[in-house]
Amino acid sequence: MALRFRASDGRAVAAVPISLLPGAFGMAPGLYLPVFSPEMLAAVRGASIAWIRTLASVFPLPGVSTGYGWNLDEITAAGLYVGSVGAAPVASTSSATTYDLSRAMTAGFRISDGATVWRDPGTTYVCGVQLPCPGVDRTAVTYQAPTIGLRLRVTGTETVSRSPAPPILSPGADVVVEGFSLATGKTLWSYNAGRGYFSAHSLPLLGRYVAIVPAPGGSTAALNLTTGARSPVPAGAVAWCLSYAVFKTQVGYAASRNGPLSYQRLTQEMIEPCHASGASVAVPRTVPGFVGTVVDGLTVWSESSEVAAAPTSS
Repeated sequence: MALRFRASDGRAVAAVPISLLPGAFGMAPGLYLPVFSPEMLAAVRGASIAWIRTLASVFPLPGVSTGYGWNLDEITAAGLYVGSVGAAPVASTSSATTYDLSRAMTAGFRISDGATVWRDPGTTYVCGVQLPCPGVDRTAVTYQAPTIGLRLRVTGTETVSRSPAPPILSPGADVVVEGFSLATGKTLWSYNAGRGYFSAHSLPLLGRYVAIVPAPGGSTAALNLTTGARSPVPAGAVAWCLSYAVFKTQVGYAASRNGPLSYQRLTQEMIEPCHASGASVAVPRTVPGFVGTVVDGLTVWSESSEVAAAPTSS
């Protein structure tokens, strides 16, 4: 059920039936996956379902499935949902799984009726995953839509070991970061990181929308995610790395359909001072406001083991 409540007093005003399946879930504000075979998208508007479409009609990729992840945003200014859905691996053994990184797609489809407005094959939407998109304040309590989209255009394969080891990119793999128009899908700027690997974890930040990214030759660069401008990383600069903590619950939940119960959950996003390499460093004397909440000249933020505060940088 999608339940609506009146903000003034909490009174229930509508209940929209979405699915009879206990594993149905939400994918973005007002967008749900109610059916798994085939996978369907359903949008709720007001007190009713506005439309239902197959996932494959929006993302016509071989093996596309939410089982391999998804990342979607509601862009009300453009009247679109924008994002990507994962695709099945090209090979899998008992010890490792290999993905074709070019088997990806970013798409924009209308909030009103689900019709696809644009598609960009070979790209993966990374807003809020590897990179913070312009227009989104990571400390905001309510949902915020980005004003510029970010995606990766990657060629080659990635092999993920089932043992705790870093993923391996194939020889000749190439990673390009793109800023793009959420309304049209048009590329606004691009940055070629060469074979620099963008892991599933967020990259170190020098500013609210300035990230330290891999550069060809094994070095790094400071990339402005709004304009695409790049510059050298200042020597000794303190960056900020996003992190999470894992805690155990007394009540288990099914992490996958028909799978075993899991008792571990991730906390909300936290942040800690770090080197450009990602290694931890001591808290600097002053801290920029984008790291947390600014109160009376102090920046207050959450780390993995504590809540901390320091004077706000000018």
